[in-house]
Amino acid sequence: MNKKLLVAILFAVAAVIGLGHDTLAQAAPAAAEAADKPTILQGIWGLVVGLAMALVALLISLGLAMYAIKLAIKSFDTLTKDIDEQAELKKGNMAVGILLAAVIYAIANVISSGVAGLTKAIHPELSWSFVIGVVVGLLNLVIGIKIATFTVSLAIKVLDKITTDIDEMKEVQKGNAAVAVVIAGVLISVSFIIREGVEGISSILSAQNIASVLHVDSFLK
Repeated sequence: MNKKLLVAILFAVAAVIGLGHDTLAQAAPAAAEAADKPTILQGIWGLVVGLAMALVALLISLGLAMYAIKLAIKSFDTLTKDIDEQAELKKGNMAVGILLAAVIYAIANVISSGVAGLTKAIHPELSWSFVIGVVVGLLNLVIGIKIATFTVSLAIKVLDKITTDIDEMKEVQKGNAAVAVVIAGVLISVSFIIREGVEGISSILSAQNIASVLHVDSFLK
């Protein structure tokens, strides 16, 4: 074989090998980057899981809303032992309707922060952060419910002590809408103030703080 031809072939092979090496070197980062990027199927699956978790949170919120209504009606029965609210509502007693609506709103307003904390703890990963978050969310929710019912009862009792010349419950039973509006205003105003206090308690009894006390805060990282 001609030496010049052999040298030319060797140079050509070397050039091809060098070009291939450069191409692979340039393609390697791109391939790694592509591997790190989620596929369309993975993206769709993540979206489905996220929607499922959102649906679970929505169902929990709906269930707790129904419970808040039931709790409010029970509290109303306790506060107004001499009033049959269903019978009064059938008769069109506006005062009873206003007061019952105010009790429902006040209790729901106070416990809403606890519901938000519980639903935020719901996520797809089953981990210590999930467990601690749910437990803390339930704890804050129970605290919110207890404070809400106590606050409604206390507010009406304090108002009754202040207005010594008025028997609020008798006036409500008579259909005195003015008295019912005053009580409703008191309950709603107090619920906003108490809600801030409940949120403060929830921030102290957070998952991070409790995990730190239990020395398991590393699980939340």
